[in-house]
Amino acid sequence: MSKLLERGFILSTRTRPAKYFPCAPDVVSAILRNQYDRSLDRLGNALKEFPQDATTRQALAWNLTTRAEVIAKARGVIDKGTDSMFLAVWPKELRPVRVNVRNAFKRGVRITTVTYGSTNLREGHVYYHRPSDFPFRERGERRFVLTSDDRVAVIANFKSDGLGSGLWTENAGLVQLFRDFIVHEVIIIMVENAFPEQIKEFFGKDWEKLYNLPRQ
Repeated sequence: MSKLLERGFILSTRTRPAKYFPCAPDVVSAILRNQYDRSLDRLGNALKEFPQDATTRQALAWNLTTRAEVIAKARGVIDKGTDSMFLAVWPKELRPVRVNVRNAFKRGVRITTVTYGSTNLREGHVYYHRPSDFPFRERGERRFVLTSDDRVAVIANFKSDGLGSGLWTENAGLVQLFRDFIVHEVIIIMVENAFPEQIKEFFGKDWEKLYNLPRQ
């Protein structure tokens, strides 16, 4: 009873023996709210003492263990973009982020997209890759690569059963690597469109001769 009295949850009389009465619920909730607010304020001030510079953030690469996590993180990255965005995506994964991409384009973000298959996406520069690539043929995986403002990236693989996993990072080296991969895909698409017959002759219909070189 002394603890409850000390915290202000009950009142007592000055009689002997003392009698105790509960405080009104709104009074108790106000006391608890004030206590928690003070605790959170102290916690926030304490966390400010920890280093949170760019070097610390760039060392991190966080795993995304489900498809839902990948899509949610991608939406957040797209929504925070301000300058440029590179995206390599299959139509199935483009659909849940399509509105986010459109809104980013309306904000003035420069968007370059490689899409593995047909889509009616019109925002930014869109390059159409054949609806097949090496990971899909070999492992049945659809790749997903997103970089924003040369600052943050999300990369993942999705299987035919809908499961997916990946990572997001602010590591400058990884972000540049993922962006350069998309740029490389654009170059391949442009070369293939310019010289379709020569590509088939030298490298095969699906570039299979080129992909088989490291195994010979």
